[in-house]
This record gives sequence, C-alpha cells and structure tokens, in this order.
Amino acid sequence: MLASGDIKECFYDAAKAFNYAERYQLPVIHLVDKALADSYKTYAIFGVEEYRVDRGKVLDWVGPEEEYRRFRIMEDAISPRV
Repeated sequence: MLASGDIKECFYDAAKAFNYAERYQLPVIHLVDKALADSYKTYAIFGVEEYRVDRGKVLDWVGPEEEYRRFRIMEDAISPRV
C-alpha cells in the first residue's frame, strides 16, 4: 500500500506500485486524497531516468521437455511467469 502526499509523490509512487505488483505478483493499493486528485499544479518534467521497469521473475523459454507450472512452489514463494 502506498499513500502519496503531493503530486510529485503520486507520479513516483505510481511507478513503484507497478513494479511492486509485477515483482511480487500481488495487487498494490495506491491511496490518493480526493483534494490531491482534483488539484492541478505545474511542475518541471519529472526525472524518469532513475526508474526502470521491473517485471519480476520471468522465464524466457520453456522447452518441450520442461513442464511449466504457473503456481509452482518456490523457495521465495514467487513463481516465475512466461
């Protein structure tokens, strides 16, 4: 769960929320106050260079002899996706 305090935090927390959801394969709640959601403000362009998309554990290839099981029990409790 993420709770943003201002518009700039909303931008960066949204990127974090997507990465958390992909990495841990769980829903993420991003709380935003109604007053904040209905407001507007001018900012300089936000720096997106420091953020990267984190898709979590992804299998690149499942061969014909391998059996892919989406919800395989793993040591870290997160099964890889294709």
